[in-house]
Amino acid sequence: MAILTNRIKSTNTLFEFIRFILLILKRFLALIFVVFLLNSLHFSKSQFVNKVSLEIVGHFITPGLALYEKIFKHVKSFATSLAYLRDLEIENIELKIEIDKLKKLTDNYNAIKVENIALKKLLQFVTTDKYKYITAKLLSVSLNSFSNVALVGAGRNHGVEINQIVVNEEGLVGRIIETSDNYSKVMLVEDFNSRIPVVTSISRERGILSGNNGKMQMMYLQDNHSVTKGEKVLTSGDGEVYSEGIAVAEVIMVNKGHVVLKPIAKLYNSDFVSIYTQKP
Repeated sequence: MAILTNRIKSTNTLFEFIRFILLILKRFLALIFVVFLLNSLHFSKSQFVNKVSLEIVGHFITPGLALYEKIFKHVKSFATSLAYLRDLEIENIELKIEIDKLKKLTDNYNAIKVENIALKKLLQFVTTDKYKYITAKLLSVSLNSFSNVALVGAGRNHGVEINQIVVNEEGLVGRIIETSDNYSKVMLVEDFNSRIPVVTSISRERGILSGNNGKMQMMYLQDNHSVTKGEKVLTSGDGEVYSEGIAVAEVIMVNKGHVVLKPIAKLYNSDFVSIYTQKP
């Protein structure tokens, strides 16, 4: 945008310079004609000579003035065309600047619209339960062989404490394990150290959901359990950390009593999370 603004200034400067040159040229030619006339009259010695000189001057001045008018008629036309082109260029540059401004406004609007949709989904999820919560920006997610954690933009100054649970619009994300004044670290449900008391949604089998840095498994099931593939797993409410009824995972494989699950909450398309600051 600054480049386009500078182009407007450069165009104006060039146009003013050309106008100045044309004005000087016009005045210079006019001065030549006047000097020539005065000199002719000054050097006249007699009435006869005056008449002859006047005729000569008239013969020179008349076509000279005609030529002068013709030249500057074209010069004036050229200057008018130049001014028109200058105005068109300035208008074009100003329109480009306005388009650039509108594009930035459109980008900002789209970003706000996307955030608004995400917040509405999150609000619809958390208001189904009677929790006190705060909404925080999901800043980063780290998934590796040693830990699965996330960083959120809320900390002790916002009422966040260790062991508070974190959700998004799909389900349980994890729990707070570390806080500073304005930021907090979340241990995700699939972290190797995560242990969550759960119950299956259909068979109502209870157990402990254990993270495995990616996939998860359900521990302490009865040998003759009836867990099936596709079942959702919810927090059971046992213990002091996780409240009852929050979706956590989905069963993707049952093999000789070995139950493998995947997290419900997907973080790759999440911008915000909610932190439950107080249980009902």
